[in-house]
Amino acid sequence: MKLNYKSFLTWVSPILVSLIFEFLSSEFRGYNLKNCIENFLSLSLILGFISLIPKKNIKSALSKILYVIFVFSMGIESAYFYIFDTFFSASAIFIILETNYAEASEFFFSYVSLEIILLLFIDLIFIITFSIKSYVPVLVKPPSFKAKYKYLFLTSTFFLLTYSGLYFANLPYQFIKGGAEYFNEIKKYEKFNIKSSFGNFKNVEFKGNSDSHTFVLIIGESTTRHHLGIYDFYRSTTPKLSQIKEDLLIYKDVISSESHTIESLQAALSLDNFKKETESTLIQLMNQAGFKTFWLSNQIPIGIYDTLLSKVAKASDSYVFTNTTDYGSKTPYDEVLLPHLDIALNDDSPNKFIVLHLLATHGRYKLRYPDKFDIFKDIPKTRFPKKANFEIINTYHNSISYVDYLVDQVINKVSSQNQNSFVVYFSDHGEEVFTDRDFFGHNDLEEPTRSMFEIPFVVWLSPQYKSNYTIDFKPETPFSIEHLLHSISDLSKIDFNEKDSKKSIFSKDFEPVKRIIGQRLDYDDYFKSKIDSQH
Repeated sequence: MKLNYKSFLTWVSPILVSLIFEFLSSEFRGYNLKNCIENFLSLSLILGFISLIPKKNIKSALSKILYVIFVFSMGIESAYFYIFDTFFSASAIFIILETNYAEASEFFFSYVSLEIILLLFIDLIFIITFSIKSYVPVLVKPPSFKAKYKYLFLTSTFFLLTYSGLYFANLPYQFIKGGAEYFNEIKKYEKFNIKSSFGNFKNVEFKGNSDSHTFVLIIGESTTRHHLGIYDFYRSTTPKLSQIKEDLLIYKDVISSESHTIESLQAALSLDNFKKETESTLIQLMNQAGFKTFWLSNQIPIGIYDTLLSKVAKASDSYVFTNTTDYGSKTPYDEVLLPHLDIALNDDSPNKFIVLHLLATHGRYKLRYPDKFDIFKDIPKTRFPKKANFEIINTYHNSISYVDYLVDQVINKVSSQNQNSFVVYFSDHGEEVFTDRDFFGHNDLEEPTRSMFEIPFVVWLSPQYKSNYTIDFKPETPFSIEHLLHSISDLSKIDFNEKDSKKSIFSKDFEPVKRIIGQRLDYDDYFKSKIDSQH
């Protein structure tokens, strides 16, 4: 085998340019090296595939097409990493497919910098130079292996990419994967008609007065109330909310019906938990009641655990997704939602309903908050004292403190509107963090724990709201967010035929019912029996 080094360098140079760009312009991480290795393996596949083509004219045309795709992909991958400090993902495809011309223009002028323009200009020079020059094969004298050995090489390289996981940041792969997921996933919920603005609620009527109203729902993630200072936790993990504790309605016995986001929120945000094809959601109810609706999310918009909520969100008059990367990676901090909240609050509509879906304390806790919230560093209390556990607990508490800051920011912004307003904050489900098990997470398949289901549920009411409306507040009310839609409609002074006041935590007519969780367990009986057995 003999290489034409000039031709080989033409293929390799864009890889090196991308690597140098990432090294000079961003914090260099393991991802960058893995991506570089993936680019070289992809190049091996491309050159190996081209060498199998017998006709020179076809080989030349194919080579130029693949070169353009190869160089363009690396440029976009590096530019994306520079802007978002993470790799290109399938969720980015969702954002692209959902973006209109105005949003694309705004993005371009907000994020495209001189460095990115320089990178893409260099890549363009590579592409033009390669396209106008006569085709020169990289392999001047290809190895005289039998075809089966060449195919074996290509197959081995392909499986190396696949099983090593190095393909995860490959733009063509993510583009195909993301496009397929986008069109396949949205089909799953088309029968529910949840993208439409209005649901199937009957005789919807807003019973509030003629003044302006702003209602805000903050959905947290993976947060158990047992680690919150406002729930008398030994650490001051919620210093901001603790300062205004007297102005808050803090419910002490609220649970999620599931320990995973999609199952929990599809029950909380719908009328019948998607048991009917005529299903209707909270957003659609607010639309029918004449509210302008906003959905502001820092969760990824597409995937096995996310697409349903994206469909729910798209029934809003305005929706924004700020996160396009994998949960295990560095993601935008939840404060990216605050400017979008300002826009929503300043909207001229007299009645507004705004949902903020936080990433909050999801997964790798240390990635969920900026450095200034790296507060807890001493040894925490736990039944499972290990050095590794201490670090995880501390990062979890830091992420809770960051959520505390965000909820307080939202309350302050809503308060400044001087309207009939409420802010409701709850978490989609809880999280076990070395309280009852030597385990952190929310997998209830093996051994459910209380922390996986016991969530914060906190309400702030504006002075104007309290002067015009009353609610029945009993902090010890046993409640499951499975019936959240009935509660929020009650708090929002919205009536409709299907409304059941007996399911509203804010109603004097509320009647406790069995709270079924996860694997069809009676929450109260299950954990009471476990406590009794431990004694």
